Amino acid sequence: MIFFDGEQVFPDRANNFKTFLKKYLSEQDGEYLLEEKSFVYDAENDEFLESEIQAFYSLWSAILD
Repeated sequence: MIFFDGEQVFPDRANNFKTFLKKYLSEQDGEYLLEEKSFVYDAENDEFLESEIQAFYSLWSAILD
């Protein structure tokens, strides 16, 4: 199932990442990095469809695992 930002509630892990990334970038004055980016998540493959967000998600997931 594909989830779009604001359309449905993401699964916990994806939502925790989204919250983390937005907070981290805000603290670093880097909110602009998310401009024009959308959080579209494919639950079947556990990945975000936006390549830059997926790259951050992969790193974040590796740290947690």
